[in-house]
Amino acid sequence: MGEIHTFPDMARVEQEAADWIARLNAVDAGQEERSRFLAWRAQHPVHGQVYDGMTAVWTALESTDLSMEPFVAEATGAVPEDRDRERGEVGSVSRGRRRWIIGSALAASVLAAVGWYSTLGPRVGRAPAETILQTSLGEHVSIRLPDQSTIELNSQSRVRVSYSQQMRRIEIEQGEAFFDVAPDPARPFWVMAGRSAVRALGTAFGTYLRVGGIRVTVAQGSVQVSAADHVQPGESRNADSNAQVLKAGQVADLDRSSIRVHTLSDNEIARLLSWRSGRLFFENESLGNVAEELNRYTNSQFVIADEALRRLEIGGSFSAGPRGADALVHMLEDGFGLRARREGGRIYIDDPLRLQSQAH
Repeated sequence: MGEIHTFPDMARVEQEAADWIARLNAVDAGQEERSRFLAWRAQHPVHGQVYDGMTAVWTALESTDLSMEPFVAEATGAVPEDRDRERGEVGSVSRGRRRWIIGSALAASVLAAVGWYSTLGPRVGRAPAETILQTSLGEHVSIRLPDQSTIELNSQSRVRVSYSQQMRRIEIEQGEAFFDVAPDPARPFWVMAGRSAVRALGTAFGTYLRVGGIRVTVAQGSVQVSAADHVQPGESRNADSNAQVLKAGQVADLDRSSIRVHTLSDNEIARLLSWRSGRLFFENESLGNVAEELNRYTNSQFVIADEALRRLEIGGSFSAGPRGADALVHMLEDGFGLRARREGGRIYIDDPLRLQSQAH
């Protein structure tokens, strides 16, 4: 089974990141503090992504002519008189206690400012922050987004997430993802892949970026798809005569100029999305297609030069990982009498009988 990860709670990570911004900006931050920060950052890739994003927003705010005072006041409930009183009573507050108060105030103000800035950003001409999420070979991750939507990424996949007040946009740069979208009529949820666009209409669906186009598989609800090059998120879809609405149980294959829609059974939809459970299911599928699919989950790449062998129909359940490739090799050798020859990182499949007949 492919390795499955669940991303940490984003609210907790944001609070921790804000705390670290406060600690590292303290005048007496030392090497021990920085070492602890590096250890926290190394615990999970999301820690670094959130910290870098919040630091960028905080730095952007500091570079403007906007005062930080309102955020500290909002975050701590302090008023000018409170701050004046604190400055006048330094002697009655221990150094450690005072540092904790200042650090906590800064951490809280970072959270307040970042939240405020995310709503003001579009009005002051700043682009929405982007987050890149990706998986390695054989890895499968589940990510909860700030709006409570979720993304599941398949092996060797990469997406770019951009959220603003007007729109939620996900761009698939590589691989395959499954989306369970939280409704938000004020902010449409768009998925861009290649030159195709998918708009969620309250749904759960998968999108697979392949050579030559994409495949959209709808598990629940409905989506609107378009293969039109000129249509961009935010524009009216009514003007796009090429757009089509897909409902649960439908699959669309899109390229630059066409949309081909198929209606499948529940079992067929489940097989297309079976990677989410760490398994791959095939029924009467060509060996060429099975091999290409398993190539996504292992460093050992299948090579089948014989077109007759590529058309051979097979079926079965395989792990979405390196063990799946091994299982396919055993099936072909034991069940079909084929030969698997390993050379470097490649697995060559051929038919000994066919080779013998060709030799004569």
